[in-house]
Amino acid sequence: MRLLRDAIARLHRPELAHNPYTPGSHTERHQMVGQSYDAVLFDLDGTLVAPRFEHVRSVFDRVGDQLGHGFSDDEARRLWHGLGGPRNDQLRALGVDPTAFWRVFDATEDPQRRADAMRVFDDASLAAELQVPTALVTHCPPEPTAAVLDYHGIGEWFDAVVCCSDDLGWKPDPGPIEHALAELGLAHLANGAAGDSVAADGGTAPGDQRTASGDGRQPDGGDGHQSGGVPGTRAEGSARALYVGDTAGDVGAAWNAGLDAAHVERFDHDRREHCVLADYRVAAIDECGPLASLTGR
Repeated sequence: MRLLRDAIARLHRPELAHNPYTPGSHTERHQMVGQSYDAVLFDLDGTLVAPRFEHVRSVFDRVGDQLGHGFSDDEARRLWHGLGGPRNDQLRALGVDPTAFWRVFDATEDPQRRADAMRVFDDASLAAELQVPTALVTHCPPEPTAAVLDYHGIGEWFDAVVCCSDDLGWKPDPGPIEHALAELGLAHLANGAAGDSVAADGGTAPGDQRTASGDGRQPDGGDGHQSGGVPGTRAEGSARALYVGDTAGDVGAAWNAGLDAAHVERFDHDRREHCVLADYRVAAIDECGPLASLTGR
């Protein structure tokens, strides 16, 4: 079991405003020492790609028709991108059963339509230039993941692709990241922090709780179980692999596996409604200094 090194995020509420770090200080510390890595892992949706809203609207219309519940544009955006806190909590507040919602969602969204609706962020191409082993670790199910990678021709960027599952675990569980490193032949890069792992629902960071049956599967790019906890004990800068994602759950998965984490904020903090802590906090992938140093530029 591993000890999460520090709280992943703090909601902007007085009772949770006990972040021990000054925003940006952790990032600056790593950038100053010129941290380098032996492998880099990426999240998919929200980190490398994002859908046109027309697709999101269409999916939520079809899901809503089957559930007998309509979703506003704002609700659809928040639920898709994981804005404003745990998706399942938001669904319950709307009077929608999360288990039923995700079951219908998975059965409704067409992988090829999803692929066609996605755009690849301009800064994502840096992943293709990295001169170290790379892997993709995503909550997105295998079929739509393959469709997106094939449609946009970005599958060749990665030496391994891992989709979270009931067997492997769901972020922030470290299992999928550990599995990806094993696929790369670099299993020894994981488990950099020793101690007790924080339960998925045991902290203060916003996120989502999966169901044991797997019915909690959600669109990636905002998947994040609730996670958080007390600071861990791993030495600063000791990680040899980096995970790049866009949610608190991505950061939690990295830290639980003993990796460093880069959080790419595709929305402003007011829109996300919380601030995500990470080793690197950037607005674009190519702003993360250690990644540029791994491209040979």
